[in-house]
Amino acid sequence: MFSTGRHAGHTLGVTGLLAALLLAFPTGSGAASDRKPPTTPTNLRVTGMTASSVSLAWNPSTDNSGSFGYRVQRSGGLEIRVPQTQTTFTWTGGIDPLTTYSFSVFAIDGAGNRSKNSNIVTVTTPADTIPPSTPVVSVRDVGPTHFSLIWSATDDGRFLWYTVFVNGATAINSTQQRSATISSLQPSTTYTVTVQASDAGGNRSALSAPVEVTTRPQDYVDTTPPTAPTNLWGSGHGDREFQLWWTESTDDVTPQDNLAYYVFINGVLSEAAFGQGYSPVNYGEFGSNTVQVYAVDGAGNWSEPGTITLILP
Repeated sequence: MFSTGRHAGHTLGVTGLLAALLLAFPTGSGAASDRKPPTTPTNLRVTGMTASSVSLAWNPSTDNSGSFGYRVQRSGGLEIRVPQTQTTFTWTGGIDPLTTYSFSVFAIDGAGNRSKNSNIVTVTTPADTIPPSTPVVSVRDVGPTHFSLIWSATDDGRFLWYTVFVNGATAINSTQQRSATISSLQPSTTYTVTVQASDAGGNRSALSAPVEVTTRPQDYVDTTPPTAPTNLWGSGHGDREFQLWWTESTDDVTPQDNLAYYVFINGVLSEAAFGQGYSPVNYGEFGSNTVQVYAVDGAGNWSEPGTITLILP
């Protein structure tokens, strides 16, 4: 307690009382006491645009703290952080052709003080006129009555669809997958495969370079096991139950969709899955578990195991 009585031979007046209170209860400093927001960014403008991107620029803010950043907002409730040193930004994710978007920007400092929003700019993206790249196709495995393919292509937009042609006829139409198995074929027969990509704007790539695939003879004896499952990954739920994922195996005879997978937990069979790289229900022990996944083809050949150690808390 403080009083206005005598102290060390002197009278503690009002000024002394205030000084004593300030010493006893000091005010905060730094970010905790900063209540002043940055100035508002101005002159937000569009500096460039494609069917899949919008480029923006604005005049910078200032702040008494000297340290702040920007948040660029897009219609739909999306927001991206931009550092203080940057007053330009190109928004690419989720931008589609012939679509209207609105943007604004604000500044925010380390104490959480937020400026007002800048002016809003609204744009409509142009049509997409750029075709996808030409797909590159490779053969993954071949059997007497099937072969499996994988391919790649790029585009400036978000979505690509693929059409697979076998001997000039459409075998698979408008899939977004980048791999396929062509089945119900004749043994010892050569087929010519091409793939074409198309995007959301209706632009089509050139046909891929033709790939010739010759199926195996029917009397081919399959003694080669599938490749081992790879990239095993598990996710537990806290009750000894976990989900398991892996990259699917391939085989020289059995189509990928027909391969079987056997999941072993600590040497005990837990689950069997067919034609997929996913096992949703497995049970281990609390602590360390050895998880192994084997692929088995139609001839009964077992692959080497894919193995991980999974810790269940």
